[in-house]
Amino acid sequence: MAEPGTFVLATTNPNKAREIREIFASCDLGIELVDRPASVGEVEETEETLLGNARLKARALVEATGLPAIAEDTGMEVEALAGAPGVRSARYAGEPSDDEANVDKVLSELKPRVGPDQRRARFVTVAVAMWPDGRETIAEGSVEGWIAGERRGRGGFGYDPVFVPFESDGRTFGELAEVSPDAKNALSHRGRAFRSLAHRLASGTPLETETETEMETKAEPAGRHRRWLPRTVRHLAELLIVGFIIEYFVVPQIGGTHEALHVLANANPFLPLAALVLEILSLVSYFQFTRTLIPKESDPGLVTLSRIQLSTLALSHCVPGGSAVGYSLGYRLLLRSGVNTTDAGFALATQGLGSAVVLNAIFLLGLIVSIPLYGFQPAYLTVAIIGVLLLAFLAGLVVLFTKGDERAARLVRTIGAKVPFLEPETLPRLFARLVERVKELSTDRRRLGESVTFASANWLFDMGSLFVFVGAFGRWVNPVALVIAYGVANIAAAIPLTPGGLGVVEATVSGILVGFGTPRTIAIWGVIGWRLVNFWLPIPVGGAAYLSLKVHPPADDQAGLAARRAIWRARWGWVVELFGRDAPTPVASGRFPSVSSLEDADAPAPRAPL
Repeated sequence: MAEPGTFVLATTNPNKAREIREIFASCDLGIELVDRPASVGEVEETEETLLGNARLKARALVEATGLPAIAEDTGMEVEALAGAPGVRSARYAGEPSDDEANVDKVLSELKPRVGPDQRRARFVTVAVAMWPDGRETIAEGSVEGWIAGERRGRGGFGYDPVFVPFESDGRTFGELAEVSPDAKNALSHRGRAFRSLAHRLASGTPLETETETEMETKAEPAGRHRRWLPRTVRHLAELLIVGFIIEYFVVPQIGGTHEALHVLANANPFLPLAALVLEILSLVSYFQFTRTLIPKESDPGLVTLSRIQLSTLALSHCVPGGSAVGYSLGYRLLLRSGVNTTDAGFALATQGLGSAVVLNAIFLLGLIVSIPLYGFQPAYLTVAIIGVLLLAFLAGLVVLFTKGDERAARLVRTIGAKVPFLEPETLPRLFARLVERVKELSTDRRRLGESVTFASANWLFDMGSLFVFVGAFGRWVNPVALVIAYGVANIAAAIPLTPGGLGVVEATVSGILVGFGTPRTIAIWGVIGWRLVNFWLPIPVGGAAYLSLKVHPPADDQAGLAARRAIWRARWGWVVELFGRDAPTPVASGRFPSVSSLEDADAPAPRAPL
């Protein structure tokens, strides 16, 4: 008779058995698994549900051995194939089961469809623990994703080489498993199902099906009321709150309480609204700048891109050196919106580099104009030289990488190893694609002109917001002084000391404005007002944008747009034909289906959670 924590493992698939053992071992809950006896034959899976088949296999082992048993059944449901292969996943290409043939069949059937939104899929695992007295414990795990166009990665088994989970950075389960088993198990359906099962077995909770998320929520110890937030997130939130208090309640006292209150009481109440509008225009320009870097066939639309960019902006304002973390989040969100890996990597990398080039150009122009007006300032020239050197370094890296220089590739790989959520080889691949796309962009003058225009508008509108905020408190800043203060502060903010340059920007801008003749109290209040909309406001707005991406995923935007276009063509196409023009046609990628493929265009599109 086995111990209470010992179960017979029903599966005959050695890959599944290995994964299940690894998952249970990672839980470290004292549950032991023994191999299925060789004398027990295969169980015919005749049920129409994963739960039914898992119960069949568990019951067969219990009856054959008289011991508690654990069994599972897994299926992959492809939306475009009406949920197939589903319960027939292991035998989709026929008997006997053949992983290669199954994958080939799915790829063949999905070949006409392109883009993640048209190849959405879901992996589901149902795990059952059963005892000889009939008791059972059930757990389910699932993961949403899409089917890649070809096999990627030599790890894993079954459909792993072609399944890309939305929660990964664009790699398939095959590529994740190639890195390490834990990398796949952390996201996989089987990992979620068996972690949930292990905790339920350890807690003695029978019968009910429970997801991993529900299990983790119920497993919180009594009295640990703050465990709902990870410790790192709590600490960051506390630091931001302290920074907010210092900036808005302590710093204004520097000029004296009476003077600070006097300046605040006499401020123009309408100008901050104008400054807010300028800040919104700055953000819209930033979003449009990014759109110009994405090919039109991959363009997720302004609404989706705005939500993605606000999400990454909020994250980058919450952690020191947040640009790298924001890049990782933005990359994953762009992939989920249907942008391919090359276009997403190019857009984000060029976005950061292009913005830096434009900012340095504006700053250098302001510096040149300021010399005959205010004299030579070594400190400002030093900042300009640092900015130019950084850009020269990046340009040199691009040139060396283009020539295949191994030192450049090694340096990019080292930087990639330091970026959270990226594997060391991911950044070199993206950098290589970036170089190729830079060549393409340099030959497209119209697109290049749009990029420079929107990047410049982003900085100028933001600078205009600062200008109006200072003016609202009674003093209009000299534009040249404004450019110098703004440029020095933003170049200094690139040093990853604080989130979004918090404290660095405020001190630099106000200090330089005071040096150019702006009263200290007015400079402080103006900078504080500007940073309220420039730094603080994007955090809650970006958080709401990220939540909206979970409630209304990017794929919904594309499906909804496709439906609206199809309805428009059906209702108003005759008007266009009457005037001799064609109605809008689907793009080459096949993202927008024809009317015939949307028999129920008004029906809401199924959602793929983040």
